[in-house]
Amino acid sequence: MLLRLSVSGALHRHSVYILPAILIILSSLAFLRVWIVQDIIWDDNFWAEAIYECRSYDCFFNTGFLEMVRPQLAPYAYLLFWLYRDTEYFYIFWHSINTLTSLASPLLLFFFLKNLFPKKQELAFFSAAAFVVFHLDQTLAFASASNYRIGLLLTILSFFLTERGFQRNKVRAGNLAAAAICAVLSHSVFIEATLTLEAARGLAIAYLVRARLTWARPVWKWTFRYWYLFVLLTFPIILYKLLYKPYGMYGHMYGINPLFFLEWRTTLLAVAHYLQFSWIVILHQLDQVTVTSWVLGAVTVIGTYFMLYKTRNLPVFEKLRGELANYPASQILQSALRSDKKFLLFGLTAFLPPTLFFQVVSRPPLTNMETYSSHAVISQMGYGVLAGWLLAVAYKASILRSKRDPWLKYFVTALFGAGVFFNSATIDQYLQSWTEQTRLWTAFTQRFPTVPDGKHFIFDVPQLPALYSDMNNAYTLELQLNLLYATSIAPSPFRRVTADEIEVWGSYTARAIYDAAQRNIKLEYKDMVNQPIRTHTFFGYKTIKPEDFIFVYYRDGELLVNQEISRKYPNVWYRVWLNKSFPDLPATLPSYPLRYKMRGPGAGY
Repeated sequence: MLLRLSVSGALHRHSVYILPAILIILSSLAFLRVWIVQDIIWDDNFWAEAIYECRSYDCFFNTGFLEMVRPQLAPYAYLLFWLYRDTEYFYIFWHSINTLTSLASPLLLFFFLKNLFPKKQELAFFSAAAFVVFHLDQTLAFASASNYRIGLLLTILSFFLTERGFQRNKVRAGNLAAAAICAVLSHSVFIEATLTLEAARGLAIAYLVRARLTWARPVWKWTFRYWYLFVLLTFPIILYKLLYKPYGMYGHMYGINPLFFLEWRTTLLAVAHYLQFSWIVILHQLDQVTVTSWVLGAVTVIGTYFMLYKTRNLPVFEKLRGELANYPASQILQSALRSDKKFLLFGLTAFLPPTLFFQVVSRPPLTNMETYSSHAVISQMGYGVLAGWLLAVAYKASILRSKRDPWLKYFVTALFGAGVFFNSATIDQYLQSWTEQTRLWTAFTQRFPTVPDGKHFIFDVPQLPALYSDMNNAYTLELQLNLLYATSIAPSPFRRVTADEIEVWGSYTARAIYDAAQRNIKLEYKDMVNQPIRTHTFFGYKTIKPEDFIFVYYRDGELLVNQEISRKYPNVWYRVWLNKSFPDLPATLPSYPLRYKMRGPGAGY
């Protein structure tokens, strides 16, 4: 009894630290296993390969940043991947960024909402918790997507500093200036989509002016006076994007589609993503989920149940239970809607603009998970607010209806556990992909102790059971192939060979036939056997000659090359190119000093 009283007293005395500590624990359980991943997964935009191919910043800068109209991001990307090339600290640096963004973002959101809505502290907590457990982004293990999370963190920090800038009848210009700097870094350096959150900032400033500046009337006038600076700071990046359009490799990727809702299939997939249908996708891959994820989910369920229903000395929940004594159980939702209108309006204002923005530019996050889910990062703040409100309503219902519907308590705690479980299971998918990729390269190096220079490998590899495959995309195949066969620590050129995966190769073939038709030249598929393929790469245009093609077929440890493929699988669609034997390999076997960067689980090379 004395121990119980002592623990209860300690909880009450230090209650101000308890909720932030819980958020840190939740985030750690959900995300910190990413440190296990020691692999470049999905080298988007070929940044990791470019850092090897280019021995100078100018060369690196010219491998897509101008074409993408994102030159301001180049210094960050160069630093990140320079660490990969020239030091052993890349994974420490990158995963430290992952840790910082995963822990600091929900914490800052909690403090911002707690201060903005001082009478709604339970909503602030549930919103920050929902930010963690109902995560929209499944690309935590993509180094090339880390700028999205940095941009969101800077925006939330900017919102927090904005709130700190408004005290009782006093405005702190220094805090607002710091908020403006964070905002500019976010949308003008890391990810321009965060400027869509400025509407939510304007609403927050209106709330602050009304509540804290009694002399600032009319409210709309003073709101605009403090908000317009933040709006003006978005003009340079908006004008830049309007005046300069992506071209080259990126020219066909971005377009304006205000009638996106007419593309009902894509719209439904995007809606499904926000409804956490990605959980259903993972449920179909439970055989890939490790025991660790199950344990983390179970620990979260038990810990959440204890915190929400058994701890009596946390003031926030004590106060909430007291307020619920006057609630009619049948009107929980209606009462919450009436009392939380401002909170919900803020959530909608933070959620809808970034969500609609990515729909309009034809880059919505989709439920097949690895497709653009990083584009949901910017919606995460508003999504967390809205989902947190629903969590709070469910929690209130579980208290009021505890005798009639005891299952509600278990439902609420199960939601927390499920969120942690599925976030951890996502990391399991990366680890599975890493393992399968290592099996591919083990089989490949056994058949190819060395590779002939200047050849173009086309890989027919399976879509893995793991949802995050860096085996069947050209981004990663070419990088890994050249790392495996680099003959020096600083090879020049780095790209001794080039590579594609078979679906990309099919698109090249179709494009060549289409281009010929545009010139009134009839080019049939069977004619492609002697037809050079011209492609646009991040290093300029490249013409690939038929004599340089090497086709590789891989399934479950079996690796076939050229004629070996057609003999065993005569109906593969690319059989017209398979009339070649295994290529001649150089006689000498040099050392390969960069293979250590590819030492995946169970590597046989």
